[in-house]
Amino acid sequence: MIRELQLRILPEQAASEQSIAAYVAREQSMDIRSIKSVRVLKRSRDARQRTVMVNVKVRVYIDEFPQD
Repeated sequence: MIRELQLRILPEQAASEQSIAAYVAREQSMDIRSIKSVRVLKRSRDARQRTVMVNVKVRVYIDEFPQD
């Protein structure tokens, strides 16, 4: 199954695909081992507030590998 998600996360969480996968697994209440791959489609900073956030659009591959 492939899901496309729009996330608003801290810069530390957006640093690597492994940390994004851990965040997605925690928020979607799923096992991190079922996430086979995470692809970042779009990334932008939101610095309008005191805490800087990162807007990330990701494609998450659950129980299947991406076709290149």
